[in-house]
Amino acid sequence: MALAKRIFCVPFPEWSSFATTEALVVAYVFPGRSGASPVNLWDAWRYALRRAGIEDFRFHDLLYSAASHLAMNGASLAEIAEVLGHKTLSMVKRYAYLSEQHTARVVERMKRAIFGEVAG
Repeated sequence: MALAKRIFCVPFPEWSSFATTEALVVAYVFPGRSGASPVNLWDAWRYALRRAGIEDFRFHDLLYSAASHLAMNGASLAEIAEVLGHKTLSMVKRYAYLSEQHTARVVERMKRAIFGEVAG
């Protein structure tokens, strides 16, 4: 997978009370108790899916959803690539599925821009 080798931060304003003047450097987003290895989230993930009655859903599907919501809210492919950490737009095109409703709204906006409001 063509992921960019860089680190970026997504701000969470509600966490501002935890902010410090020193950078926190950790090897893992979710470190285990010792910090030497990541915590195992798979058991909790499978448990949550089972409790919710969700079948045939992978953690990676959340990436597809995020890309789709970004696209449906007007983000460009370059912006989606930046958020997902992809180097190439061809990778983003795999994730940027648009809903039929969104596509219909885009076509409707184009039609109004070209032909104006048509009295019915």
